[in-house]
Amino acid sequence: DYYFVENADGESVPLSAFASVKDTIGVEYITLFNLNESVSLTVTPAAKASTGDVMADIEQIAKECLPDDVGFSWSGMSYQEANASKSGFVVYLLALVFAFLVLAALYNSWGLPLSILMSVPIAVLGALAFVIVAHWIDALFVNNIYMQISLVMLIGLAAKNAILIVEYADTIFLSSNLSLLDAAIEAARQRVRPIIMTAFAFILGVMPLVFASGVYSTA
Repeated sequence: DYYFVENADGESVPLSAFASVKDTIGVEYITLFNLNESVSLTVTPAAKASTGDVMADIEQIAKECLPDDVGFSWSGMSYQEANASKSGFVVYLLALVFAFLVLAALYNSWGLPLSILMSVPIAVLGALAFVIVAHWIDALFVNNIYMQISLVMLIGLAAKNAILIVEYADTIFLSSNLSLLDAAIEAARQRVRPIIMTAFAFILGVMPLVFASGVYSTA
């Protein structure tokens, strides 16, 4: 009765004549996400679970339990990871294509870059096979962002070692009467020591990450 409004005739009418007020219980504030009412959830993965596996489980549970008019969306780092995982294969493919074109321009040949890049799939398959076997032994070993970064480094290392062998094999083949197979074997024999040294230097360099603990560990 303390609030009045004017009607069409200009008379003051109490607001209680049009509406009634009653006490009720509701949320303190409403959260909006992309202009939709939303509820924010923070999920902490278990010690031996990757964020990718947890996100996949959340999506599966949401599809099974949420009604049709309720959806879900990622935000923050989860949003970045979900988008990055979709484009990971494209990034690897583009990296191989550009590496092939650069090597083709460097050696003025299509065959030598192809020979160099043939070692990359073997190295990647070996790393993936090792991770799969290690995951059976200990669930800590998963295909996460650290594994993907390691694959990029492994691709670079495998390509570098292949460049050493292929370049020497090409030089030996053109400067001697050896066959292509004998030239490749001779190049591998000459370059085996620097390749092994590079591999062991890389392995020893990442050992602190393998045995890391606390905030520097992925456990």
